[in-house]
Amino acid sequence: MEYFAAADLLHLDVLRCLAIGMELGEEFFTPLCNGRHQNLRLLHYPTCPRAKISADGHKRGGVHSDYGSITLVTQWQDRGGLEACRKDGEWVFVPPVEGGIVVNIADCMMRWSNDVLRSTPHRVLDDPRCKGSEMVNERYSIAFFCNPNKETM
Repeated sequence: MEYFAAADLLHLDVLRCLAIGMELGEEFFTPLCNGRHQNLRLLHYPTCPRAKISADGHKRGGVHSDYGSITLVTQWQDRGGLEACRKDGEWVFVPPVEGGIVVNIADCMMRWSNDVLRSTPHRVLDDPRCKGSEMVNERYSIAFFCNPNKETM
């Protein structure tokens, strides 16, 4: 419960920072997302054979973007695998950072910003730091999906 409450406060702070950065006024986005419609998911990707990950393009988490305003992702430091797609189409590894949180722009925020902020296509593969083994390590992460108020939509 403490993590959820802290993530909820952090997401409102991030929304304020985005609004300030876009010169919209500090509280521009917060009234759109303060209704407590957030979701928290504890994600576990079990150990599996490396051949299963690479064969036929199989991935642990296929390419997608999130539909809310932003998503906060906490990754275990020794269990990466998250990749994000850059504007030029190149996939880049998003390394876990101790004490760090990844902020993904989601679809609603992209729409609200008139595509100034782009929703981040992302996927989960194997951690590139762990190549060479026949087995892919298990992976844990926490995703906090920040959704707009129902009346906002």
